[in-house]
Amino acid sequence: MSADDVYAYSSEGRQSTKQRRVKVLNDSDVRDLPESYTCNSNKEELCLEFVRHFNANYERLYPERKPLFLICPNEYGVDKFVCTTVRPTLLPFREVYDLEKTAEFVSNYLDYEPLEIPTEPPSCLPSPAQVIGWSVGDSYDFAVLLTSFLLGAGYDAFVVSGTAPRWVTLRDMSRSKCPLVVAEAVAQEAKDAEIAAQPAEEKPSKYMINPRGVPSSQFQAKEEAKRRAAAAKPTQEWVSDDDSEDGGEKKEGGPEVAESKYDSDVENMGFTGNGLSAPKEDDDEHKGKRMHAWVLVRGRKGDPEKTMVFVEPTTGTVYPVAEAPYLSIDGIWNNKNFWVNMQAKVPIQNMSFDTLNTDFWEYVFIDPANTASSGGAAAEDGAEEEVDITAALDLTAGAEGGGDEGGEGKGADEEDEENILDIPPSWVSKLVIERSSFKLKYPPVGQRTLLYHKAKLELFAENMHLQGTVSRLTLYKDRAQTVVKECREAFTNRHDKLAERIRFPLEGKTVERFLPGRAGSLKESIEWTGRRREVYLYVSARQDGLVKREEDIGRKITELFEGRTDNLVYRSVSVREDSSGATKPQHTLPSGEPSTADLVTQKMTLKFARNPDKPADQDIAKRTFYLQEGRIRTLYHYAESRITRETTTHYKDRHVAAQHNKSTSLGATDANEVGESLAAVLSAERDCLQEIRRAQLEMNELLKIRRREEADVVVDRPIFDTARERRVEEKQAEIGGETDMQVDKFQVDYLTPFLSHQGADGGANAGGQLSREDAQRARDSCLKSLKDRLLERANIIQNRLNHENGVLSKKQATFQRNSSRDNDPAAEAEFEKFCSEAMFRIQILEQRLVNHEETALKKYQDLDEKLTADPRLTVLNNV
Repeated sequence: MSADDVYAYSSEGRQSTKQRRVKVLNDSDVRDLPESYTCNSNKEELCLEFVRHFNANYERLYPERKPLFLICPNEYGVDKFVCTTVRPTLLPFREVYDLEKTAEFVSNYLDYEPLEIPTEPPSCLPSPAQVIGWSVGDSYDFAVLLTSFLLGAGYDAFVVSGTAPRWVTLRDMSRSKCPLVVAEAVAQEAKDAEIAAQPAEEKPSKYMINPRGVPSSQFQAKEEAKRRAAAAKPTQEWVSDDDSEDGGEKKEGGPEVAESKYDSDVENMGFTGNGLSAPKEDDDEHKGKRMHAWVLVRGRKGDPEKTMVFVEPTTGTVYPVAEAPYLSIDGIWNNKNFWVNMQAKVPIQNMSFDTLNTDFWEYVFIDPANTASSGGAAAEDGAEEEVDITAALDLTAGAEGGGDEGGEGKGADEEDEENILDIPPSWVSKLVIERSSFKLKYPPVGQRTLLYHKAKLELFAENMHLQGTVSRLTLYKDRAQTVVKECREAFTNRHDKLAERIRFPLEGKTVERFLPGRAGSLKESIEWTGRRREVYLYVSARQDGLVKREEDIGRKITELFEGRTDNLVYRSVSVREDSSGATKPQHTLPSGEPSTADLVTQKMTLKFARNPDKPADQDIAKRTFYLQEGRIRTLYHYAESRITRETTTHYKDRHVAAQHNKSTSLGATDANEVGESLAAVLSAERDCLQEIRRAQLEMNELLKIRRREEADVVVDRPIFDTARERRVEEKQAEIGGETDMQVDKFQVDYLTPFLSHQGADGGANAGGQLSREDAQRARDSCLKSLKDRLLERANIIQNRLNHENGVLSKKQATFQRNSSRDNDPAAEAEFEKFCSEAMFRIQILEQRLVNHEETALKKYQDLDEKLTADPRLTVLNNV
């Protein structure tokens, strides 16, 4: 690699350190390594000889193509066939059974480094187990590890070696949209399409005449369907190795190698997999020559679609073959075989991936199972080449006396099948990822930062961030990423049940979403700082049926309900801020902040759903309280087939009421004939004001709780992690328990203090040297001490209970004396709150006293039994 190569660093600023890591590894002790890591078996040596001869023949037949990546030294300098480096492994974690999840895990688990020489394959292909230990690798290390996991999970996966654009080889995602944004856009499009596809519900008119329509031929319809099905038949298919029935025959519609016109400068086609154009790379001196490895996944066996995708292991992106950004393919391999691409001049998007067709793919090793199932007429040219290679290596023994005929021919065929060389098993030890490492996700510190087009994605392992953050996506308005447009944070295991927070700094808007189970049944909170606040709640967890609360700060509060027994569905209150400091009216709401002005209520509105059990002219639809005007207007529901409805207006002023309370919209002589009495309406006004004040206090308390929660974030540890750590601690305690057992067992004994009072040492007199009188005195003193402590505890609880009852009684008496003189709603609310808190404390103290009485007798009996069985008091048991 030249010193002037400016692309030796990845987009994260990392450079290849593989040679340095290999040197450090070889300098360490290798005596405990498996033998397969430091030497080859006889079968492996035979395999390498066969592969070297195959590669020599390939270079002789195709001198214009670069040598194949068939053999590469491992981390200890031992040549290994690349197929034996793949080690199929099924991880014992449910999260990595799917293709996308496994690709995402590998891309995040390892740090990416570019190749040492951009235009050459790596000089060392370490084992996947060593790559896991290093937690770093190049594209070939990523691809081999991902293929091993996918094969273990049951996928038909292959490592692909070829060339790719510079932005792919350097993992430059600055021109790619963030996958989270793309997934969200796709989900929204699917939702919009589903909504648009739903037919509009139109109520058919009973006067509409059904059209007869134009008669059509069913035969012509069937013929047209057959023609369309034939025209829509895909021109590119592949056949799995085990399901093929036509061997290596070329399919119709397959790519024509000789007649294909393919420009090697295909990297300007602009594929990024997300709609953005790839960066122009006319200034790249290695344009079209940069080596790269990725993964090919063919559909599972039995999948009717037989889909094929490419997986970029360094980013976890899944590309359909038609949208892949890669330039060319030299070969593919897995643990079963290596296939050489014979479609050198065909674009990747038009390639056939039928590995049984030797016109498209030339395999290195003969697979007896595929050869037996391919049929005698399939792939004759390919079979001749296989025989030539095998004969050149002299690896199959020909039948002696080749001119013989008859029954000896069958025996020769069977002998040839027995002498076919197969691939040795993988030399790599079992791939193991500890659960702690798997939970870390992003070694070594549990954090990753990825830069995308106008976006930055920060990923955190679970319970690694102090605030419980697992991801933070920051969207910018400019490509330089200087002006933040949106910030999305996802949380887990938060004690306050916060799951997601979205902030829009330019708008002053914050959205918070919560999981079920938190206090107040809060579901979602949307706030425009200082202007507006929306709160959504889990209605199933509330008794008042509150679904949504909207507040235009200092102007209006709106609440929506559902499922209430009184059919209330809407409640609103219009307020104004009053900072004058003068005496406030009774209909004043408490403000959320001590420094803000009080909220004086001007108008309250209630809306009710239709109650079918009541007549329409008695079922209230809307009631509005005009507090400033002293007027209350009630609107009733429309009766069936009516365009007018009952309306009643009440006035608080008695003189005005005598004049105007007798008129209604229907001309009734008395408002009481169609509506409620003034006393009942005023009672409803007080109840409404009380409910609004209670809701305002609840919202203020909720905001205070949220501020305290954000000031001191608590992250709960999952119970499984806690249990796992407890098992580890128990094992460590068992190992070091022998030293802990040396502690004096009488150091905190219940009887020692009372023995010392008798003038004898408890440890020295454990053998029974106490007299009967001293032993009896020590026993009685010990039991008396416990009895005194239990009684003292009971007296403390009883005194606290008496104090709380006395305070509550005084408060109730004071309130009853004052309630007859002034009717202050604020005082009533304060008294109700005090009573609720006092009753809560009284109930707790009563429960404590009951529990203490139940356990005191048992504690006394337990101590009596221990003293009876104590060896130091055995003298008391002697008759």
